[in-house]
Amino acid sequence: MKSIIYSEKGRCFLCERYGQTEEHHIFGASNRAISEKYGLKIQICLKCHRGDEGIHGKNCKEELKKGLKMMGQRAFEKHYAEKKYKTKEPEWFYDRSPREKFMQLFGRNYL
Repeated sequence: MKSIIYSEKGRCFLCERYGQTEEHHIFGASNRAISEKYGLKIQICLKCHRGDEGIHGKNCKEELKKGLKMMGQRAFEKHYAEKKYKTKEPEWFYDRSPREKFMQLFGRNYL
């Protein structure tokens, strides 16, 4: 799915430099497929993605990871509250608030 967070290909979402970018799923590992399904991804440059202090780097600050997850949750709640967007979830899923939906999908609340 296309990202629900405005992120321009060729411009880093984090440092705003122009150049080669890669797609980063805000919620990775076991939640990567869910992040893809709901459009929770951004474009970031190679340095911010895989550099030593980048999101996947050995010196990445936890505040960066936590901040992106908080931003992703806010984007999810705003987008899916406004759009009343439906996916192939069980019918009971749609009676829940956006925060409850997020927590059901990702297993926790980042806000």
